[in-house]
Amino acid sequence: MSTRKKQIILTQPERKGKPVKLRLDARTVVMVKNAKALAFWKQRYPLAQVIEDQGTTKVPVPKRGSTTAKASRPKKA
Repeated sequence: MSTRKKQIILTQPERKGKPVKLRLDARTVVMVKNAKALAFWKQRYPLAQVIEDQGTTKVPVPKRGSTTAKASRPKKA
């Protein structure tokens, strides 16, 4: 009995369009590749925000755990 020879893929598949980054909540970011998927996630998470869309720049997102109190402390010499 012979086994099938695996075909090696040397290049990544090309996708049409650029994926869209979608922030669902404070910790969760998903990447969707078409408008149908975007509509699906927007239906489940109405407060979702588009972070990056078709070549636009990123929206600045504050880092978790950073507070203004740390920035106002005097520097040690």
